[in-house]
Amino acid sequence: RQTMNDSELSSGFSTPARQSRFWFQRLLPSRTIANKINLGYVLALGIAVLGISGGFLYSSRYHRQALIATADALEELELAHSLQTELLEIRVHQHNVGVFLDNPKDLKIQLLNLREDIAEFEKIWSEFKNSEGATEGDDEDLGEEVELNQVFLEENEEIPDLYIEEINLILSQFDFSNISDLQKVILHDRFHKLEKGKRSADLEQFTESLNGLIDRAHEEYGLAEIQLKETEML
Repeated sequence: RQTMNDSELSSGFSTPARQSRFWFQRLLPSRTIANKINLGYVLALGIAVLGISGGFLYSSRYHRQALIATADALEELELAHSLQTELLEIRVHQHNVGVFLDNPKDLKIQLLNLREDIAEFEKIWSEFKNSEGATEGDDEDLGEEVELNQVFLEENEEIPDLYIEEINLILSQFDFSNISDLQKVILHDRFHKLEKGKRSADLEQFTESLNGLIDRAHEEYGLAEIQLKETEML
């Protein structure tokens, strides 16, 4: 009976792992020098493509994070500036109501402006509170910002509401289409007490806190802009 020599036996019983372990070495001897060079070029090109793809994915993710941070800062700035503007308009038109009490036509305009300002402020303030200062749903990278805005709301949430509530209460007690001289005096006195009282002092605190929030949002926007420009260079 015919038997296999040691070389044949070794070759016949090689494991798949052993066969695959030296695939590259078995591949090269059968090729010419030109083919070997081409194979090396293909392998190098493949490694380069993988590296570029990985770098692209990284830069794309970094760019997306920069875009999100920029948009977040802009949204927060827009909301905060809108609150600041409407609050100033409320106080200006509230003052003008007292100034134009003897001029029915202008008084009507000031009252309309005041009520529109109050409605717009309440709309923006509600949006700000519901979004926690334009940070609701943000990722963990903005955790500190979310916490600071939550503190701002906890400390200031009721302040503008109570101030506006007081204005609406005062306005509801007067018939401005036929206001008497005595009622004008009383109205002036009510507005004066409002401006010198606790509600107004609290509103000043709210404004200071809002200014701080705006300053921080400006800083965040500046940093996000730098980050965005850096990603565009990758």
